[in-house]
Amino acid sequence: MTALRLAAGAMLVLSVAINFANIIGRYFLSVSIPWAEEVMLFLMIGCVFLNCGPVGWSGRQIRMDAFVSLLPPRPDRARSPRRRRRRARAGPCSGGAR
Repeated sequence: MTALRLAAGAMLVLSVAINFANIIGRYFLSVSIPWAEEVMLFLMIGCVFLNCGPVGWSGRQIRMDAFVSLLPPRPDRARSPRRRRRRARAGPCSGGAR
């Protein structure tokens, strides 16, 4: 895991260095690096793919339920014992009693 994180970090630093060299060349020397954009794009994609595994394994990814956790709590009606009994009596084809 550490090797993947170091490789992804090195790719990110290399991408920043290419971008910096391209900026210096474009604005001060009037010459840009023609392949810089493509290489930076591939380095960024590689950085993301190398970090997917370690981030997912450690549980530090951005969760999609961030908005749901901001909502006020509501009672869990689907799991209440009374509701389960009513659904069992109604049968599987009726969609359950409401």
